[in-house]
Amino acid sequence: MNSSFISKSLLRQVNDLYIEEGFESNLLKPIPSRIFKFTSVNEFVVKNTENDEISFSKVKTFNDYDDSISISKKIVFEMLKQHNLKLESDFKKIFPNSDEITLSNDAAMKQIANTEFKNLQSYGNNLMVCCLSEGNNQSYMWGHYGDSNRGIAIEYETDSFLEDTLIGVTYSPNYYSNKTNSINFFDDDESIENIIYLNIFLKSNQWSFEEEHRIVLSLPFLNENYLSVKFRKPKSIILGKRFFEDFINEKDNKINQLKRTLLDTLCNKDIKIQYVDSNEQGYVIKNNIVNSEIQELSKYFEKFEENKISSFQLEEIIERVFHTSFEYI
Repeated sequence: MNSSFISKSLLRQVNDLYIEEGFESNLLKPIPSRIFKFTSVNEFVVKNTENDEISFSKVKTFNDYDDSISISKKIVFEMLKQHNLKLESDFKKIFPNSDEITLSNDAAMKQIANTEFKNLQSYGNNLMVCCLSEGNNQSYMWGHYGDSNRGIAIEYETDSFLEDTLIGVTYSPNYYSNKTNSINFFDDDESIENIIYLNIFLKSNQWSFEEEHRIVLSLPFLNENYLSVKFRKPKSIILGKRFFEDFINEKDNKINQLKRTLLDTLCNKDIKIQYVDSNEQGYVIKNNIVNSEIQELSKYFEKFEENKISSFQLEEIIERVFHTSFEYI
């Protein structure tokens, strides 16, 4: 398997064999004009912003254990039994030197299930996924993925270069019961790979609030859980409502220093800075920020660290620049 992005054209071919309701129509939808990546502020995010890169991660790092290909050994075992495989040749593919394996031998079936479970894991471990969202003002997204409002949302413009690789997730009410129904563990490797490709764009409708889109890169033999890929300069960065909490509460906090570096990078690269505010309707995004005013904040952060101004004074300065009240819990 060569390194490549998973495309809509490939998934349409796979779906002809593995029919998932709503999947085909989802592939035909136009991509949104902009997309957002929610994240905490960490060293990788700061580096990616400096280098116009975006992060990909392996499925096993996701917060949903059942996402994409998380199939337990027990499920594989039960599925093998349900397939009622009778051909001796099927078993010989896995145990070519054994003459004692029978369908009535549960121990042997468990061995087969364990082998196939590891095979499925290996297919999934070849895939690196970048998860993005259509929306930027959902409180649950800021809570789940924006470091409880301490983090950021990175905005990217989307155009023709993403047309075939930015793929919307299809949310299914039957996801947990149907996700592996069409896997035949004794199919050829290409067939199993294709089913895995399809599953990575399917999720339970319990997660539909995410309005998720994914870019998936197939990279065999990659051991790292995370990967940065050259992408494009963000259109804007949105700061969460509690973004400045670390500045006020922890003078020498490492996250504090990373956030200062991030703000400096945004100003130097002339990336628009926005922030989350709220009103009676919910979260709203404000963009009345002048980057030069953000640069002015740096000297006040330094004064605060040197005990030349109080936390109360720093709060007032931050809120004057952003024309709003932030949370400092």
